[in-house]
Amino acid sequence: MKIRQSHDQDIKKIMQIHVDAFGAKEGPIVSELIKNLLNDPTAIPQLSLVAEENRDLIGHITFSKVEIEETQQQLESRILGPLAVAPKAMKQGIGSKLVMTGCEQLMQSGVNLIFVYGDPNYYSRFGFTTASKIGLLPPHPIPIEYEEAWMVKKLTANIPNNMNSKIKCCKALNDPIHW
Repeated sequence: MKIRQSHDQDIKKIMQIHVDAFGAKEGPIVSELIKNLLNDPTAIPQLSLVAEENRDLIGHITFSKVEIEETQQQLESRILGPLAVAPKAMKQGIGSKLVMTGCEQLMQSGVNLIFVYGDPNYYSRFGFTTASKIGLLPPHPIPIEYEEAWMVKKLTANIPNNMNSKIKCCKALNDPIHW
């Protein structure tokens, strides 16, 4: 398996991976989000990676630009998501490889923080912790029972532990339906 940067000609297959992974109800919504994210100039700089095996795409992840409002410190930040693996390739560590590869590439490019709104049991394995504990709030209110799912990964050591700031996402992710 190879992980590489996605290309424009991959978009239809990427969208299908998300439909298949998220199912009939959520799949079309996530697929449309992916299409919008990959075409959203406010999401740039963006990192979009695919997992490829035998010339077949079997996984996808994207990291889009976010801004931290009301902070004195200039922190380069991204948000992870969506992440999907084709059902035929699940439970093989492909999602983990996509997350780790993306985080490593972003760290090397100077990104300070990566956010995710996802399963705490899954993302904590990669060093993500609850973002609200250090005062980093999501762009839209989320139900209290999902507060632990709003997470952040620090890629540099100079991040304060009491930021009291809100995140601003790109236009494609700024719809409350995604929160």
